[in-house]
Amino acid sequence: MLDAGEYERLLVEIASYGYVIAADGSPTGSNSTSQQSKVQDMRDSLDWAFAGHAKKYGKIDLTKVTTAGHSCGGLEAMSTAYHDDRVKRIIMFNIAIFQDDRRYLLQEIKVPVAYLIGGSKDMGYETVS
Repeated sequence: MLDAGEYERLLVEIASYGYVIAADGSPTGSNSTSQQSKVQDMRDSLDWAFAGHAKKYGKIDLTKVTTAGHSCGGLEAMSTAYHDDRVKRIIMFNIAIFQDDRRYLLQEIKVPVAYLIGGSKDMGYETVS
């Protein structure tokens, strides 16, 4: 969902290491809708950064772009990276590959992937165990 507020602590921690974070939705979680984010939202964020708009936050190293997401957002991160040479890494949090007939797309990934699973009760656990 378009609610970046749920992930504030994680995103602030990552940003504290010098990363620029582009998160969909309200930073406070207020006024969030039940609208689902889309792959195009992540592509738009990359286009925004590569157009120079992220420079106002300091020197930005666009040679180290990482897409990341939780659940469906992880699938968006993966989908964005398939054929976008700007993406150098992917981080996926607690995702499951729901469409077994599309598992072949995993072979399209040509960058390192960090796949974080929350334990045996996580819906993505069976996928990676």
